[in-house]
Amino acid sequence: LAKKGHPVDLIEKHPAVKSQLGAAIGLTGGLAVMRSLGLAREIDPYLTPMRSFKGSSLVGGGAAEPEGKLTTSFGEAMIPEKAQFELPPILLDRRSSESRNYLRNYEMFHDEGGGAAASDSQRRRTVHGISRTALSDDESGPSSEAFMAMITREHLHALLHRTLPLNVSLWLNCNVVHVETISDGGTSASVTLSDGTRLTGDLVVGADGIHSIVRRTVASDDADGRTLTTSQRRYTGISGVYGLVVKHTFELMMKCSLKKDEKAEALLESLPVGGLHEFEGKGAIATVFNLKRHYMFVFFEAREDPPTSDENWTNPAVQEEISSKIKTQGMPSLFEHLLRAAPDGGRVVHLGLYESEPMRTSWSRGRAVLLGDSAHATTPFLGQGANQAMLDAWSLAFHLPPANASDYICADDDDLHHHIQKALHRYETARSTHATNIKSVSRMFGHIRLGITSWDRCVRRCFMQTLLTCGRGCLFRQMLKWASQLNV
Repeated sequence: LAKKGHPVDLIEKHPAVKSQLGAAIGLTGGLAVMRSLGLAREIDPYLTPMRSFKGSSLVGGGAAEPEGKLTTSFGEAMIPEKAQFELPPILLDRRSSESRNYLRNYEMFHDEGGGAAASDSQRRRTVHGISRTALSDDESGPSSEAFMAMITREHLHALLHRTLPLNVSLWLNCNVVHVETISDGGTSASVTLSDGTRLTGDLVVGADGIHSIVRRTVASDDADGRTLTTSQRRYTGISGVYGLVVKHTFELMMKCSLKKDEKAEALLESLPVGGLHEFEGKGAIATVFNLKRHYMFVFFEAREDPPTSDENWTNPAVQEEISSKIKTQGMPSLFEHLLRAAPDGGRVVHLGLYESEPMRTSWSRGRAVLLGDSAHATTPFLGQGANQAMLDAWSLAFHLPPANASDYICADDDDLHHHIQKALHRYETARSTHATNIKSVSRMFGHIRLGITSWDRCVRRCFMQTLLTCGRGCLFRQMLKWASQLNV
C-alpha cells in the first residue's frame, strides 16, 4: 500500500520490534512478495533454500525399543533451488501514459457484470504491459527464484522494520480497543487505542491474527452488535515446541557434557545445510532443519491437551515433560539436546495449534477488511500461514486503487467509496478459495502425520513414502507448488 502512494499507520501492540522473536518460517509465495517489493538483496543473505526432505519412521513409537532405532527411511525428496513465481505489479508510475490509461479504464478491466469487461487474457496483457514501470528499481519484474527457503523470524522482522517506507508510521505499544467500519458519513473508518487516541483512514486492514479485534467487528450483526461466531478459533488437538538453536552453543554443550552422545553428533553431521529430517512416532513428529548462518530449527509436535498460559518453555517442569515425551516416543536424543541448548528470550515456544473458525460473513464490512490469520488462520503442516498472509497483502494492494486514483477515476467521495468496495470484493474473490483449501489440506496432512493407531501409522507411512519417492520427490514438489499458488 505504501508503494502505491498511500500513507499507512501500522499499529503494533508490542513495545518494541523484538530482536529475538519465535523460531523460523518457510517462505514460498511469501518470498515472491518480498522479491517483488525490491527486497531481494536484503533477504537473500538470510535465506536457506530447502534442498532435501528426509523422513524416518520409528519402531513401534515406544520406549521399549532402542532409542533412535529406525525401521523405515521412507525416502528423500530433492527440492530444486530455483523455480520462477510471477506476481502482477502493484505500483503504477504516475507519470507514464500507460498508467493513466490503466486508471481511466479501471472499470473496464474489473467489471464483474459483463458489458465492456475485458477477457482474462486481455487483462493479463494489459496489467503485465506496465510491469516495466510498475514495481521497484528491478526492471526484470517481480519473481521469486527460490522454490522454498527458510528464514528466522528474527531476521525477517528486522528486515521488514529496517526497510519500512517513509510514508509508514509505526505505532508501538498500542492496543486497539474499538473499530468503526464506517465513520464520517461513510467516507472513512477508524480505530480507537487504549489510551483514547482515535486514528482515522480510508481503510482499516485487520492483520491482527487469530484473536483479531477487527474480525469481531467485521463479523458482527449491525442490528444489535452480536458477534455471529461465538469463538474465533478451535483447538486442533495438537501442541508443539519450536526452537531456534545456535550451532556453536549446541556444540559447546555437547563437548562439555560428561556423557558423550555419538549418535546425536553423527545424526547432526549427516544433515546438510538446507536439509530437513523428520522422525515420526506414535502421534508425534520431531523435525530438525539445518539453516545457514549457524542456526538449527527444531520442533516436536504431539497430540495432547492445549498447554495453559503457565506451561511455557521457561517452566522447568515443562522442559522435563517434553524431554520425557521425546524419550517415550523413542525419538533420537538429538532433539532433547537441541531444545535444551536453545536460549531463553523467545527462541523456544511451547504452544497449542489452533485454526480459525470459518467466516460466516464477508472478509470486509464497510471500510474494514481482514488479512492473514484474522481471516483464515491455519495449522503449520504445509508451512503456509505467513505465506498466505503475505499474498493477501499483495492482493489487497493490487486491487485497491493507487493514492492518486481520484485524479482519474473518482469524481467525489461516493465514487471512491464505490471503487474501494469493489476492490475489497475482488480481493476476497481472488484469495478466499485457495486460503480455505490450504486450511483443509493442512488439517488433513496434520492428522495423517500424527496418527496414533496402527492403521493410522500404516496409512501415514504409505502416504509419505509415495509423496517423497514418487518420481524422486516429484509428487512432493507438486504439493509445494500447489500450496504456493499465487492467486492474487
